[in-house]
Amino acid sequence: MQNSQSLLPDTPGGGLPSKLAVQQALDIQSAASATPADPSAVSSQLTRTSFVGGYSKVWESGTDYVTMIALEFSQPADADAFVVFQRGALVTAANTYVTDHTEIPGSFVYVISSVTRKGNNDVICEGVWFAFATHSFETMTCGLTPAFATQAEDLAMREYQTARALLSSPKS
Repeated sequence: MQNSQSLLPDTPGGGLPSKLAVQQALDIQSAASATPADPSAVSSQLTRTSFVGGYSKVWESGTDYVTMIALEFSQPADADAFVVFQRGALVTAANTYVTDHTEIPGSFVYVISSVTRKGNNDVICEGVWFAFATHSFETMTCGLTPAFATQAEDLAMREYQTARALLSSPKS
């Protein structure tokens, strides 16, 4: 089994914020607070699954930031179901647009215009959720302007390629 921390890059690259502000292991409670969906609903969902743990990293530059999350489940179906859950939660959220990400199977892209949970900034965030093997992944870019709009999708594509390389069973 691959460690969730080792699945996330040292830096998001691509001209995105690169000052590491937070990196942490995630249990159910911290994972629930790390995603844009309602924390109590996320906690409840994770409790009903084979959630093992996860890891998150946040890079920042001024008011702009990038968040990447890798969540591990013991059952691949639970990783897929968590992405479906996130989509359902975000599609009903205010000021949020959700659509398929055509390049990553079973994934979706979302755009949110909202005040941060800390309540100190109105930001525009774009993110991508996808699952691969026993992991669910989120990449999210946020800022005061939509300058990073397509970069979240590019970052998700790079993360998907990393997951495929590290989590695919070796061919015999």
